[in-house]
Amino acid sequence: ALRAGVAARHWPRAWPDYCGVLDSTIPLMSKLLLVDADEMVRRVTRRLLERAGHSVVEASDGTAALAALEADQPDVVVTDIIMPGMNGLELILEVHRRQPVLPVVAISGGAPSNGPDGILVVARDLGAAATFPKPLDMPALLATVGSLAHRALTA
Repeated sequence: ALRAGVAARHWPRAWPDYCGVLDSTIPLMSKLLLVDADEMVRRVTRRLLERAGHSVVEASDGTAALAALEADQPDVVVTDIIMPGMNGLELILEVHRRQPVLPVVAISGGAPSNGPDGILVVARDLGAAATFPKPLDMPALLATVGSLAHRALTA
């Protein structure tokens, strides 16, 4: 069953109900919180996520992400790890403290000393549902975000 109030906010108006019955095989549109200090990465990633049917709220750092988390109630958080101020690892911990079941996807180009795999392993250990090194494998990211969002919306 859908969470209360989700259907109206998440069903894309671009998909008409031709048969008079909503087709459960069509994915629900989710609200994503995208967190990355790099404006270009945010812009490109946002466009691709929106083309896949998601609604996207952006934040440039962990502190802004926490404000958006409360204001926008996202279904999935996608965050970079290396950011000024509150980094993505701290953000993962705080998101799970506030909303334990909210899925977080961690992305990173890595720290100079340990590369993307090392820091992403730490992110997974801290509770990230999935991790992706930069440059992003966009088809894999879209599939993962879609799957996590579907689970969140139908839980």
